[in-house]
Amino acid sequence: MSLEKEPMEVSDVKVESSKYIEGFEGKLLLASGYFDLNSSGSAGKTQQHFSLLLERGEKGQSWRLAKPSTTSNGLLKDWTTYPLPIKP
Repeated sequence: MSLEKEPMEVSDVKVESSKYIEGFEGKLLLASGYFDLNSSGSAGKTQQHFSLLLERGEKGQSWRLAKPSTTSNGLLKDWTTYPLPIKP
């Protein structure tokens, strides 16, 4: 049995809604929508839903993926962010 995963391609990304989250000074944006996922091993596309939290950079020129960090009882402790490698 092979442990390699089939290559997948994301296409036709459609953002349906985006809104700033209150209490974060306009720095945290929630974007959601759909994308098509194509796999070389399957016939056709599958439409998938997504929701992303994005943190605007200090100068307003970049975005970071934001993920909530919670305590063991599920309360929000902090945010962990990851840079998005987007080239102009």
